[in-house]
Amino acid sequence: MIHKFEDIPLVSIIVNNYNYGRFLNEAIDSALAQTYPHIEVIIVDDGSTDNSREIIASYGDRIIPVLKENGGQASAFNVGFAACKGEITIFLDSDDALLPHIVQQVVEVFQAQPDLTKVQYQLRIIDAEGKATGKIILDSRFMPSGDLRQFILKFHTYGCPPTSGNAFSSKILRQIMPMPEAQYRIAADEYINNILPLLGAIFSIGEVGGLYRMHGKNNYCRPAEGLEEPERLRKVLLQNVETRTLQREFYNTVYSKNIKEIGKWELGFLKNRVSSLKLEPINHPFKESLLLLCIQGVISSWMTPSMRLRGRLLFSFWFITMFFIPKAIAKPFTETLLYPEERRRLINKVFSRRIQESGVRSQE
Repeated sequence: MIHKFEDIPLVSIIVNNYNYGRFLNEAIDSALAQTYPHIEVIIVDDGSTDNSREIIASYGDRIIPVLKENGGQASAFNVGFAACKGEITIFLDSDDALLPHIVQQVVEVFQAQPDLTKVQYQLRIIDAEGKATGKIILDSRFMPSGDLRQFILKFHTYGCPPTSGNAFSSKILRQIMPMPEAQYRIAADEYINNILPLLGAIFSIGEVGGLYRMHGKNNYCRPAEGLEEPERLRKVLLQNVETRTLQREFYNTVYSKNIKEIGKWELGFLKNRVSSLKLEPINHPFKESLLLLCIQGVISSWMTPSMRLRGRLLFSFWFITMFFIPKAIAKPFTETLLYPEERRRLINKVFSRRIQESGVRSQE
């Protein structure tokens, strides 16, 4: 059955916030400044201890405040979605912002293709002060459109921007909400973005619709604090397995299938399993062979669509090296090689040292 959107559907923008008072005004203002006229702005404050609640109160009845005790991002998503009335839902991180035109574009896409589960768009990266870095998440070549169900069965994931770069059909979203809270205190968008495309097609707008702020606390493009610690890796792996299980159950229920496994060739999952097994084989949550995982990782590096040649070579080299290198240097090797910000630091350090050495030689 085709989901019919009204001529002027209500769009709910749910801003989730925890102690980001220094950025909160910009997020709320960007939601209120949309050129599209029919919106509601819901601010979910997840137990902030800074000045966030004073900022929220200053907007009066222009917004819908939802104040709660701290429970994590999934909890904030659940509470905010329960309070919204829109036919389209956007979750906006409070350190990000939307461009004024994006809601209008999103509505037009949904009206043209009412069976879509979500619309996604690019985000321009800015720094803590709001200055553009010149980078975009994601390259439009890596943001697919259409029915991704078979793709997800093989790779589990797809080219998808972070939280603020997505707009969802509320009708479809209700099929998977509320979401598990204990497992998704952070990265709650992964639950929605990885499961929802199993229920229908998505559409990618090939232009920037929002701003993604890099301020030292983000997980994108650099390792989160402790990400390569074995305990954290195990937690991420178990969370990933739970998401896959939910995906598989949804797929089998909706399409009367008997799929037993989802995402066998997902590169990130293979990478985390190799890291966990290499660093602490005794506590690794699965019984598996490091050799077979590394071989599978190399194959996946060349199977995964929309990867540049240098990315395929980099991951292939990483999987091969992780099998042979001593455990003592596996963790720093991973952090330096696989995370763009860490690679950049290393390259800058090397070139800086060469320039200094060149200067010393020229003075001799």
